Amino acid sequence: MTSKKKQLGFTLIELLTAASVFSILLVIISAVFVKLLTISKRDFAIQKVHENSLFILESMAKEIRVSKIKTAPGCSSSLSIVHPTNGCIDYSLDSGKVTKSVKPLLCTDPAATVVLSSFDISFSKLNFCVKGSPTNPINPEQTRVTIITTVTSNEETGLQPTYLQTTVSSRDISE
Repeated sequence: MTSKKKQLGFTLIELLTAASVFSILLVIISAVFVKLLTISKRDFAIQKVHENSLFILESMAKEIRVSKIKTAPGCSSSLSIVHPTNGCIDYSLDSGKVTKSVKPLLCTDPAATVVLSSFDISFSKLNFCVKGSPTNPINPEQTRVTIITTVTSNEETGLQPTYLQTTVSSRDISE
């Protein structure tokens, strides 16, 4: 009597094919996961640049809005204002960091310098363009300050710089 046993299982070729397909899928999924992590890290660095730089621009704009502008009309890398309660304030760029020097009261006291920007970002450009003067006898107009910045991330290399600009009008009418 000849009995034919049913052979259950996989052949060696089927096993190698299945393992190869599984390995290729695993490599593709791993590569996609690593790419997503890289993109996430880059996006987080961009978000930090935007949040930190917008905070600095907002705080400068808030003080400029209620202050008297001491800087002459034109563009410069620093801005001097006289705040009604905080005294004389100078904004400038120092080694990639935005600094604020405050001389309280009569603007004769020693200046206290504070770094406004975080260590996560670096400013490569900070310009203040002042236009108009209420004391101009020929054409008196409200003073406007345009702040122009270029900001990059210190954490992530290869990111494009972020260019930001805002214009603030001084509400000072003491002249």
